[in-house]
Amino acid sequence: MPKGIREIGSTWISGSSVAALYGIGFLNKHQLWEKFKGIYREKGISDEALRSMEFGTFFEEPVAKFFAQKHGLKIRHCGKTAWWRKETPYFITHPDFLVVGKDHKGRRAAIECKCVAPFAEDWGEEGTEEIPDYYYFQAQSYFANGVPCDVVYVVCMKGNRVYFYEILPDDDVIRDMMARVIQTHDEFTHGIEPDPNDFDEAVGYYGRRVKADVPTAVASDLAVDVYNQLVETHKMLKECEDKEKELKKTVLPMMGDSKALTSGDRRIFYFQFEERSSIDTDALKKDYPTLDLSNYMKKTPNTKFMVNYPKKEKNSKEENNG
Repeated sequence: MPKGIREIGSTWISGSSVAALYGIGFLNKHQLWEKFKGIYREKGISDEALRSMEFGTFFEEPVAKFFAQKHGLKIRHCGKTAWWRKETPYFITHPDFLVVGKDHKGRRAAIECKCVAPFAEDWGEEGTEEIPDYYYFQAQSYFANGVPCDVVYVVCMKGNRVYFYEILPDDDVIRDMMARVIQTHDEFTHGIEPDPNDFDEAVGYYGRRVKADVPTAVASDLAVDVYNQLVETHKMLKECEDKEKELKKTVLPMMGDSKALTSGDRRIFYFQFEERSSIDTDALKKDYPTLDLSNYMKKTPNTKFMVNYPKKEKNSKEENNG
């Protein structure tokens, strides 16, 4: 298996994005298509996501060193070294660290570092393989692409503790992963563009093609049939929402002055208190009357897909009053 120095992300698929072939992860298959075509543009990153990335990048090395010291291991950072198969150079894996020598069980080992929110529910018991699926596929890509290791330690900082998980090679997963990689590459090479995975992705995918001055089109019989189904579904949802509100209303007097009602050791109804911060534009205008706030307003295009449901029918009383 060859290895070398590549700019991380220079290929259209990597160990951190291979989960997209399973419909999960931080990228979707259509974004992989855009990377393959060389038209992918990084979407805007929220402040929260950016802080999380900075946090993870900063603590990656300290977390790895803490784990290594605790378990008596010597490690080396992989830098920009990546591994890939000769037959699939478009699929690379970039480890965080490799253990120098072997671990206490005589195995070659690699380390993948993660920093997640405290008490993350999708991480299981320490020392197991119970990690989120998209990270599991990333760990399996180590073995698929020939990273010199017999085990991948996924080292995770949650809160003020460092946990570790042992991921062993799963031949079935590796074979399936490589088959998906090769099949997807073959489809992309032959110009077969993937379908969106879900509604939100479809809105973004098709919405980008629509311009404000583009004329409307006549709906097909199939589109009309779908519309009629949506109208009926919308009615049922509205009835459920009304029922939900009515049920919640009946329980509010039962709360009294308490902030929660419990059943056994579980809260079943409760008030959640939170304080939100926002800019007081009125106070800003008062203190700085000459300040043009429009200079600080950022406009971004926002295309929504709307269904024009029939308006609620007026009852006879409203019609008579009209």
